Amino acid sequence: FVDSATLLSESELLRLGDALVALGLVTAADLWGFCIESHLDGVQRARRVAPWVRAGVASPRESDVRWILVRAGLPEPEVNVEIVDDRGTWLARGDLVYRREKVLVEYDGWQHERDARQRQWDHLRREQLEAAGWRVIVVTTADLQRPNGIVARVRQALRLRGTAV
Repeated sequence: FVDSATLLSESELLRLGDALVALGLVTAADLWGFCIESHLDGVQRARRVAPWVRAGVASPRESDVRWILVRAGLPEPEVNVEIVDDRGTWLARGDLVYRREKVLVEYDGWQHERDARQRQWDHLRREQLEAAGWRVIVVTTADLQRPNGIVARVRQALRLRGTAV
């Protein structure tokens, strides 16, 4: 991780850290501890990124979107958590979740656009979430070309739900 920090951008390094944790090769706490103790090249960048490495991240694009949001000063969302309605009925596993505000940020890759069954599943799931009071923001690869647009959409949703951001 620290060695890679000499070659990778901060967002790429976050992807790597999240993947190392997801693969069970290291815990986020151990990764952070190594960065604190290390004096190798790249350690400064590694120390900036390591505190943001999380367990439970399911894709590199989730890391990218989360990095965009926190770098813009928005609160950090929870990653890949179970969402239930007011009665405790399971609704979804959300990519990036602002639980208190009931705002869900989902990254939809190519399979969500090209697979008819996946698209139908996503559509019905979003209807259930919205019926339960959730605001669902879908981020695609095209959106990643305009990170400020992602930030503006999430900021607006959080403000509408009463969070000062």
